[in-house]
Amino acid sequence: MRFVKVIAESFGPFRNGELLLSPGFTLIYGPNESGKSTWHSAIYYALCSVPAKNLPKAEKELIDRYRPWGLATWEVSALISLADGRHIRLSRNPVKKTSMIIDEGTGKSYSSEIDEDGVPNGAQWLGLDRKAFRAVAWVRQAEILEVLENAAKLKEYLEKVIASPGEQASVTTAIERVKKYRKDKVGNKSHGNGQWLQAQTRLEKAREELEKAREAEKELRNLESQEEELQRKIQAAQMVLYARECHDLEERLREAEALASQFPAGEPVEPDQTLVQPIIVALAKWENRPLVPDLSGESSAQLRARIAALPPEPAGDLSVSSDVREAYESWRVRKSQYAAHAASEPAVDAAVAAGNATSAELRHAAATLEQPRPVPPASSVRFPLWFAASCAALVLAIIAFLTHLFIPALLLAAASLIGLLFTLSRWLPLRDQHVVFQAQLTAYEQQRAQVEQWLRERSLPADPSRLRNLAGALDAHEQWASQYQQLKDQLDSAGESLRQLLQGRGTVPNGNLEAVYLQYERKCEERRNQAERARQRSNLEERLRERERLEQHAAQARQKRREASEDLQRLARQLALSGEDDEALAPQLRAWLREKECAGEVYDTCMRDWYCLQVLLNDTTLDELRRQAQAAADRCQEMCTAIGALLEDALTPFQGQDIATLADNIGHLKGELSHLQGRIAECEKSLPSLDEAEQEVEKSESEVKRLEQLDKTLELTEEFLSSAAAEVFSAVAGHLNPFVSGRLPLVTRCRYHQVRIDPEDLTVTVTLTGSATAKAAHLSHGTAEQIYLLLRVAMAQYLTKPGEICPLILDDVTVHCDAERKRALLDLLHELSRERQIILFSQEDAVLNWAEQQLTADTDRDGIIYLQRVPLPD
Repeated sequence: MRFVKVIAESFGPFRNGELLLSPGFTLIYGPNESGKSTWHSAIYYALCSVPAKNLPKAEKELIDRYRPWGLATWEVSALISLADGRHIRLSRNPVKKTSMIIDEGTGKSYSSEIDEDGVPNGAQWLGLDRKAFRAVAWVRQAEILEVLENAAKLKEYLEKVIASPGEQASVTTAIERVKKYRKDKVGNKSHGNGQWLQAQTRLEKAREELEKAREAEKELRNLESQEEELQRKIQAAQMVLYARECHDLEERLREAEALASQFPAGEPVEPDQTLVQPIIVALAKWENRPLVPDLSGESSAQLRARIAALPPEPAGDLSVSSDVREAYESWRVRKSQYAAHAASEPAVDAAVAAGNATSAELRHAAATLEQPRPVPPASSVRFPLWFAASCAALVLAIIAFLTHLFIPALLLAAASLIGLLFTLSRWLPLRDQHVVFQAQLTAYEQQRAQVEQWLRERSLPADPSRLRNLAGALDAHEQWASQYQQLKDQLDSAGESLRQLLQGRGTVPNGNLEAVYLQYERKCEERRNQAERARQRSNLEERLRERERLEQHAAQARQKRREASEDLQRLARQLALSGEDDEALAPQLRAWLREKECAGEVYDTCMRDWYCLQVLLNDTTLDELRRQAQAAADRCQEMCTAIGALLEDALTPFQGQDIATLADNIGHLKGELSHLQGRIAECEKSLPSLDEAEQEVEKSESEVKRLEQLDKTLELTEEFLSSAAAEVFSAVAGHLNPFVSGRLPLVTRCRYHQVRIDPEDLTVTVTLTGSATAKAAHLSHGTAEQIYLLLRVAMAQYLTKPGEICPLILDDVTVHCDAERKRALLDLLHELSRERQIILFSQEDAVLNWAEQQLTADTDRDGIIYLQRVPLPD
C-alpha cells in the first residue's frame, strides 16, 4: 500500500488543500503553524477514520483538535494504491458520520470489506486494526515510545504472524480462553463469584439448612411443652381469681349494708352555697388590691416635649481627623520651611545677574586668564658657528682641490659635509618647535581675547579670583533656588493633600487653607456639641418608657382598687350587711363565710359516705349485690371441687395477690399463650423436611468434588499452553531481533550492536561495552526513540499481511538526534523507502538540507513538499 494523494476539503485550517506524495521517500517540510501535524492526522483519518461510538481518548482528541475553523462541514479524502493494482479513493465526513470507499477504475464500493466497529478502516488491507496501525505505522511527534503502551495488542498480532497463514488464533489466545473457561466454570477459590465458590456456598448453605431443620424440630417440641405449662398456670390463676372475687363480694356486701342503714331517706340535701364563691373572690381582690405608685417627677408629656426639642445626630467628624490633623501639621511645617528658606536667599552680583553668566562659564574664564603664556623653545647658541665652520671647510676643500691637494680637499669636503648634516639635524627640530610655539601662542592670544571680550560684554572683572568668587556665589544661589523650588513643590503637595482631605469631609477648600482648616475645627466642635445633646435622646426615651409604664401601672392599680370596693359593697347589700366603709364590711363577710364552712363540712361528710355506698353498689341495688356474692361463692365451690386437686402445685405463685394483679397476670399469661400458639403454628407451617435437607447436602458435596477435578484439569492445560507460548515468543523474538540488530549500529554509529526484544512487553535491551546491558527506554531520550523507531519498522514489516507493504507516516522523529545520528537515521529511512513508502514531516533545516542533497537524484520515487505558514481565519 502507498498513498498517492491526500485532499483536505475541510480539515482543521485547510480548505481544498492537497498533497501529492511520492512512492518512495517524501519529505514534507514547513515551519511552525504550517499545518504539518494537521496533514499528518489527515492522512490517518482519511485511511482509518474513527469509530461511530465508544471513541477512545486518542480518537476524541483527534476530532476535537482538527475540527474545521469556522465551518460546519468536515471532509477529508485520500487516494491509495494497493499491491494488487487497485486504486482506492477513501472519503470521510465526520459530521454526517459517512464514508465512501470506491475503486477509482470500476467504481466498486469496498466499505463492507474493511468494516471495523461500524466504520470502514483502510488499515484492514494491511491486516491491522486502528490501534495497531497507530502503534506501528503512524508515528506522531515525540510519541515514538508509545509503542510500549500497545505492547499487548501488538504481541497478539505478532503471534498470528508466526502462526500458519490460515490460523486466526494464537497460543496466548488459547491460554486466555482456557483462563476464561476456568474463570467462568470454576472461578477463583479465594474471592470472586465463580462456580466453585457458588457450589461451596450452596454446600455450606445446605448444611446450615439441615442444622436449622434439626433445631426447628427441637424448638417445636420445646414450644409445645411450654404451651402445656402456660395452660396449667392460667387455670391456677383463674381458680385463685374466683376465690378472691368471692371474698371481695362478701366484704362489699357487708360494708354496703352498714352504709345503707345511715340513709333511710335517700341522698342528703346540699345547703345553699350560691354567694360563697363570689364572696371569697371579692375578699381576695379586696385584700390583695394593689398600691398606687408614686407619680412625682416629670410626666410623660414633659419628657416627650424634651425629646422633641433635641437635635438629630450630626453627620460628619465630631473631632478633627488624625489624617487631616497630620496633613495640616505637615502643611504648616512645609510652609514655615518655605518661608525661612525664602528669607535666606543669598546675594548675587548685579553684573553676574545682568550678564546672564553661569558658574561654569565664570570658572572657565578664570582658568583661561590664569593660563600662562607659552614659552618659546630654546635655540642652540652653537648653530651659527657650526654652519660657519662647515662653510669654511667647504671653501678650503675647493681651494685644496684647485691646488691639486686632493686628499686634504677630500678630507675637508667630508668634514664640511658632516658639519652641514649635523647643522641640518639640529635646525629641523628647532624649526618644528618654533612652528608649534607660534600655533600655541596664537591660540592662547585668541582664547584670552575671546574671554576678555566676553567679560567686557557682561561688565565682568578680568580678575580670576573675583571670577571664582562670583562663580561660588552663583552656585550658592542656584543651590538655594533648587531647594526653594523643592520646598515650594512640597508645600503645594502638602496643601493639595490637605485640601483634598478637607473637601472629602464636606468642607469647601476655597481661599486660605489656614482659615478653611479653622472652619473645619469649628464645625467639628459644633457637631460634637450637637452629638452630646443628641446622645441624651436614648436616656430620655428610656425615662419616657419607664414613666409611661409607671403611669399605666398606677391607672390599673386605681381601677383594681375601685373594682374590689364595688364588689365588696355589692355583696354586702345582697346579705343586708351595713358598715361605714370597706374596712367594716370585710369582717362581717368573713364571719358569714365561717358559718357556711361549718354547714358545708357536715354535708361533705355525709356525701363521702353516700359516695362510698354508690361505689360499693356499682350502679346496682343492694339485693343485686347479694345475688352476685352468692353466685360467686357457688362458682368457686364448683371449680375447687372439679380440678382443685390437680393444680395444687401451681396455686402457690398466685396466693396473696389481689384481683387486679390476678387479672393482669391472667391477661399476660393468655397473651403469652396466644403468642406461643402462633409460634407453634408458624413452626409447624415452616418446618423444613429433614430428608430434603440431607439430599441437598449430598448433591452439593458431589458438585464441589466435580468442580475441583475440573479445576485441576484446566490448570494442567494452562501449564502445557504456557510452555507452548514460550516457544512462540522465542519465534517472535527471532523475527524482530535480526532486523533491529542489523540496523542498530548504522543508526547509533556502532555504539550499540546486540539487542534483545521481549515480545511480552516489547521492551528492548541493548548490550553496552563488555557484558553490561541496559534497557533501551533507560538510555537517552534520543537513543531510545531511534531504537524503538527501528522496532516499529520491524513490526510494520512482520505485522503486515503477506502481499502488502505497510507505509510509514512519521512526524518529526529526528528532533532528539544529534547531527551525526540524524543523518544516519535519514540514510536508513531512505534505504527503507526502496521497499516501502516513507512520509516524513519535519521543521528542521538540517533534515531539509539532507533531503535537498539526497532526494533530488530520483525525482520519480522521492520528493520534497514545502509548506507555508497557515494564515489565520478572517
